[in-house]
Amino acid sequence: HSHLDLGNFVLDMLGERFAMDLGADNYDLPGYLGPRRADYLRSSTPGHNTLSIGDASQPGDAESTSTLTPDGKSAKIDMTEAYPGARSVVRTVELADGQVTITDAIRVKRDATFIWNLHTPAKVTPTRGGAVLELNGKQVSLSVVEPRDAKVTVEADETRPPELPVQGSTHMQLRVKVQDEATIVVRFQPLAASKRERKL
Repeated sequence: HSHLDLGNFVLDMLGERFAMDLGADNYDLPGYLGPRRADYLRSSTPGHNTLSIGDASQPGDAESTSTLTPDGKSAKIDMTEAYPGARSVVRTVELADGQVTITDAIRVKRDATFIWNLHTPAKVTPTRGGAVLELNGKQVSLSVVEPRDAKVTVEADETRPPELPVQGSTHMQLRVKVQDEATIVVRFQPLAASKRERKL
């Protein structure tokens, strides 16, 4: 859909989708498939589960390269072209022991504030060091492994007419000030069912 979304991901755990893609908007919106893509939530970079520099979107002509390990349990995406002013931005996704770990290795030419974006239909409860995502009685722990001082902010996804409305989606962000280099590590892990669920 011509979205500015290099590095975007969706996440399914416990039979539910905890990280979602907001999908397409009305193709007849002015510039939606061209120069105004960054103006609309669904086509902008902050509207996806990826990194943004502040609220800015990725350049429309940016490209990425990816590699996958033979066992299919780890993928690496070089997204450097998508972030002007960065020396390198590499996202690694790893699957192990029922957990999903996303690591972003960032090196910059000048100081910048990177935002780690997540859009979820789940209820988000910030905790010390992350958040708990709850959807249809299922819970997933989101742990910010690095940096330890990152703050989680949460707000409802909203659009402005004539964009299509968004219903039941929450936008979670981590803001990280990068000086020279930084690493962001976020881990998703299913939480055990409640006592009531185990009895059923």
